[in-house]
Amino acid sequence: MTLTRLEQLTESLAASETISTMALQAAGAGQWFWRFDDDSLYWDDHMHEIFGTNPDDFTGHVSFFFNSVYPCDRERIGVHITGCRRACSSYTAEFRAGPDASPVLAFGKATEHYMTGICLRPSNAPR
Repeated sequence: MTLTRLEQLTESLAASETISTMALQAAGAGQWFWRFDDDSLYWDDHMHEIFGTNPDDFTGHVSFFFNSVYPCDRERIGVHITGCRRACSSYTAEFRAGPDASPVLAFGKATEHYMTGICLRPSNAPR
């Protein structure tokens, strides 16, 4: 691979990341990624706004997500996510989260090794 080709790929990747970030911001959405092998969890900064959590308290473990879901919704969401994970399928879920139990919409896709997606609060979505 020539340096020129490497530079082109680097620029393309940077542009793609910028476009994705701007689209998420425009939608008022946050992005997440969960690795199944070690249950590690990545949240972008906007996820903390959506869930009403402090980024300094983030553990990077999937249990952080489940602990942020309103207690009455945890079992239902856990069953739903487990089914999607086993089937390696897409899902949409609505649940309550944060100290004010605000509704959250989640959209995701599972593979054999990870699950990724976005979350947003319908009340915060741009109109």
